[in-house]
Amino acid sequence: NRIPPGLPNSITELDLSFNIISKINKGDFEFLTNLESLTMANCELSSVDERALDPLYGLTKLDLSFNVFKTFPKSAFSRCVRASLVRFDFSNNNELACDCNALWLREWMADRPLLFTDNDRKVSDLPDLYKCITTKWNRNITSKEELSIYDLNNSPCGTRVSICNLNRKMCGFTKYDPTYCK
Repeated sequence: NRIPPGLPNSITELDLSFNIISKINKGDFEFLTNLESLTMANCELSSVDERALDPLYGLTKLDLSFNVFKTFPKSAFSRCVRASLVRFDFSNNNELACDCNALWLREWMADRPLLFTDNDRKVSDLPDLYKCITTKWNRNITSKEELSIYDLNNSPCGTRVSICNLNRKMCGFTKYDPTYCK
């Protein structure tokens, strides 16, 4: 249920796909500083600790597709690790919440769209591959709706409760509608 301990630090490629690993813990990759490619597709991953991927400063390919992340913190890896990536597959994580925590991913995709594609996919495919879930309340009925992560640009950045607590500039929004919180 976790990443195998004691892997040799000489490993440059690691594929743990289809293993049931629910979380990436800080320290799991502490000694794998030579790792260039990490694939953890279809692992049932739902969370990653802050700075858990920091030791992987030579990582160029990261595949976390087809998991069940509800959120993916920007703090999972440092700016240096993000800069070293040439390919990051985070597609088909169909539990990702459409909230402020996902906004940084959308902005990263907009800044570096080729990072999120490969030879089989085009940049225009990204809205179909990267979806998030928003919850709507209407007369005490809760429904879930799937949106492209690109639609976060037009959203109020989360639920009615969270927008009331946000600073007006948080999440990149310059307009603030106080009536939204009433």
